[in-house]
Amino acid sequence: MLLGVRAGGRIADSGHGRLGVLSAAAAFALLSLGITLTALHPMARPSIWQGTLLPALVFAVGLGLGMLRAAGRRETSARGRLARRWAAVPIDTRAIAEAGLRAGTAAASVVLLISAVALGLRLIVGYAEIIRLYEALHTEVVGGIAVTALQLALLPDLVIWAAAWFTGPGFALGTGSHVSPLGTAVGPVPALPVLGAVPTADFPLAFAGLLVPVVAGFVAGVAVRPALARALDGIRPPAVLLTGVLGGAVGAVLLALLAWAASGSAGPGRLSDVGPSPVAVGFAALLELAPAIAVGLAVGRRR
Repeated sequence: MLLGVRAGGRIADSGHGRLGVLSAAAAFALLSLGITLTALHPMARPSIWQGTLLPALVFAVGLGLGMLRAAGRRETSARGRLARRWAAVPIDTRAIAEAGLRAGTAAASVVLLISAVALGLRLIVGYAEIIRLYEALHTEVVGGIAVTALQLALLPDLVIWAAAWFTGPGFALGTGSHVSPLGTAVGPVPALPVLGAVPTADFPLAFAGLLVPVVAGFVAGVAVRPALARALDGIRPPAVLLTGVLGGAVGAVLLALLAWAASGSAGPGRLSDVGPSPVAVGFAALLELAPAIAVGLAVGRRR
């Protein structure tokens, strides 16, 4: 995609944008088809149409982004018009919208940060179990490297699973299973050593993890309160309520989208349901973040 962005910028500078993009995408698709055809084997073969179209689609997205960036460098009038229209919006509405977006984004970021730290600590605590699972696989050097690379690719998903655990709904490791602060029921799981860090039973005070989104929302509300107070010349209850609801909605949507990206099928049968539920994560995050952001905004309001 990065090469596509660079190529898109050069095509935009040539003055033949449409023809250049179509030619570049078609050439990339033909090369992808050729590479896919060389990988065919009676025992294992890739999907020809996927191997042809999906890489070309990613490259085409890069081409589009490159052309947009080049157009933005040449023409600033559209950006100026948008800025003038935004400046024409009433100051109260603009300040509340900006504070809500910042608070929601900050709250979701804090939840993910704490989730990443918690995952790291859990990997350290479960190190012995992870090593035992590695030994049970009986992989050679190449196999061990491949398994480790796969697990490194799954680390972002595991961080999002941890965030879903902190918000309350948790995640599933197969149909009928659930891992959450309110209860854990796990059946057979794939033989990935990193899954040894997943709690397989309830542990005391797990429900305290539900405070993480609340604390994140409170901190985000406190952080955006000074700017909102300056813009509104003081914070009043309606502004606190609207900003809290907007910030909670923004944070909930971000966490729900991440949960959607980190869920799906990991195999046939019961493994067709793996990961968190986006709807449940978004709804729980909204209920936790919105009041916490509002309380953070209200702190020190009288001062």
